[in-house]
Amino acid sequence: MAPPFMVGLSQIRGPIVRLAQETGTHWIRQTVGWDAIERTTEPNGLTLTQAMSREALETYIATHDFTGADNDVTRFTSAGMEVVLAVGSGWNQAIPTLPDGRPAAPDFLGREEYIARQVLVARALVERFDADGDLDAAGSPRVDFVQIENELNEAVITAVGGARAPSGTDAVESAWASRAFVD
Repeated sequence: MAPPFMVGLSQIRGPIVRLAQETGTHWIRQTVGWDAIERTTEPNGLTLTQAMSREALETYIATHDFTGADNDVTRFTSAGMEVVLAVGSGWNQAIPTLPDGRPAAPDFLGREEYIARQVLVARALVERFDADGDLDAAGSPRVDFVQIENELNEAVITAVGGARAPSGTDAVESAWASRAFVD
């Protein structure tokens, strides 16, 4: 029997479960962006202390739609695969849009609120998939591994290239270029 291996889903299209089973894939890296939970958002002044509270967690889970994430994770766990849940990405395609049309990136939402909001989303997703019977997704699928963000060491490079905002030459002075922010 071949050793297990993992497939990341960011570049794969089509019948993922069938393809994974045919190739003997045992692990799936599934990205769930903040935008999968909130397509649009507006600043609300959330602090990290507030984001860490039980009340904020319960309220967030009760007032947001996790159907897509729940269905994706359940689809893989039901097929006998282990899921590595990737959350907290700051790429433009993974964060909601602000009322003015800009992405809810740290330079537009505010660095502190951006971190607090990403922490709250990550906490909510972890809670939904910890299978402890409290605030779980329907059927309580279990995810044991979670990746927070992706390649922050290259954040400014991806911002200059347009995958994060602000982009281009504006990225050089952005949060993505700040060692204090990305560390």
